[in-house]
Amino acid sequence: MADSKNLPSSQSLSFVEALYQDYLKDPGSVSPDWRSYFQGISDGNGNGTNPPAF
Repeated sequence: MADSKNLPSSQSLSFVEALYQDYLKDPGSVSPDWRSYFQGISDGNGNGTNPPAF
């Protein structure tokens, strides 16, 4: 299980939302760590089965 301190928080929400928009347009435009994170949350209801550990 991923350590909760590594998950985005409401303080970084606008940053993560901007990255996610970039990811949706071109997954290769974000770092591999973020790409893995976004792939994990897009597998179902946003509660990925294997959340990445940063």
